[in-house]
Amino acid sequence: MQTEPMDRIHVLVGEKASLSDLRPGKVLPWIVPKAAQVGDRAALFFPSSGFVGFAEIKSAPKPDLLGRRPAYSADIRVEGCFKKAVPLNRLTEELRGWRWLTYPRSYTTVHGLQAGTLVTALYAAAGGPRPQPADVRALEGLLREVRAVTRARSGRLRSQALAEAAGVCAVCDTDFSKVLGGRGECVLQVHHRKQLSASKAPRLTRLADLAVVCANCHALIHKDPQEALPVERLRRMLARA
Repeated sequence: MQTEPMDRIHVLVGEKASLSDLRPGKVLPWIVPKAAQVGDRAALFFPSSGFVGFAEIKSAPKPDLLGRRPAYSADIRVEGCFKKAVPLNRLTEELRGWRWLTYPRSYTTVHGLQAGTLVTALYAAAGGPRPQPADVRALEGLLREVRAVTRARSGRLRSQALAEAAGVCAVCDTDFSKVLGGRGECVLQVHHRKQLSASKAPRLTRLADLAVVCANCHALIHKDPQEALPVERLRRMLARA
């Protein structure tokens, strides 16, 4: 089964009394996750029946009440309804390990590959056509103000480390001074063997505390943001790969 690529989909839970209101194109108020955004897609689930169709979030979430509990509501537009509801047990094979299936009391949001698997599995179980790849679009280029606090680094130490590296990555041993007539050296970055972010106070840094690595190796070193891989260990790992 080919999975539809998508970013995320919300699973919204409805009450039995609302089933009769569902028809394509109808706009209804619904309890949604606070993080839901206009244009997001949603799968509609009713505990008494199962999944019954898809909808689109049409307004920004606003504070509301679910019984006595704080919640958020938004308008949704029903995209379409299945000819027959899809019960949870029809999805257990494709979505094995999805905990919500064992305790589906409230809404949830499914991300990435699992979101695509859910949509594809619902179409298949409902007997509908396999969905075409989604036309994923997003508005970009908006100006926004960003404020950040960073730890100061020494430009003199950085320049000295780059000069001594002579264009060679300390991990993969690639000589970037020979790439594109020397222009390849722009991918080299100076890595602190002991992360500055782990220090609560300023500390003295020596040249031996630095390693010059390429951008790819630097990304691998910091794959775990909580614990950087030692340069020597990554070098051994890549040599065995």
